[in-house]
Amino acid sequence: FNSNGLLLDKRRAEALVQSGLDEFRVSLSSSTPEGYRRIHGRPGLERVIGNLRGLAAVKERRRLFFPAS
Repeated sequence: FNSNGLLLDKRRAEALVQSGLDEFRVSLSSSTPEGYRRIHGRPGLERVIGNLRGLAAVKERRRLFFPAS
């Protein structure tokens, strides 16, 4: 499954982990907040990174390795 990670909130992270999904890929168009803003016309990189940290926390709390990200 591929995503830009922008809408990966806590509810969606929980659902992804519960789904049994093997792999979850996030495509980043830039590695800097300035580049992300330039490409997308709005800020969002910090949100994506926070969302990925949230997914990792859900996986860690449940002691699961999947979905791999």
